[in-house]
Amino acid sequence: MSYVRFSSVSDVYVYQDIDFGLRCCGCKLRTSLGSWDTRSRRAMVEHLAEHIEKGHKVPTDVCETLLDEIRECGDDSPGAMHLAQDRRAAETGGKSE
Repeated sequence: MSYVRFSSVSDVYVYQDIDFGLRCCGCKLRTSLGSWDTRSRRAMVEHLAEHIEKGHKVPTDVCETLLDEIRECGDDSPGAMHLAQDRRAAETGGKSE
């Protein structure tokens, strides 16, 4: 799921990555233009605040959405490991093998 993509009003591209959690793709704060990853929604909000401090365009609704998600489902943004555990629990009725 994409929270925001590069556009005329956004210098950031943030999405939910199945393996790494939240990803700031092509992060302009990194010298190598790599990605910045976290499983914490709060850490991503703080990361986006750094972009704003550097003068990068970040739509305000992105941080609002992440903060709403923290209130609704917590700070943790699951990656593949969490999804696999949830899938196994659903298949076994929550029982350990």
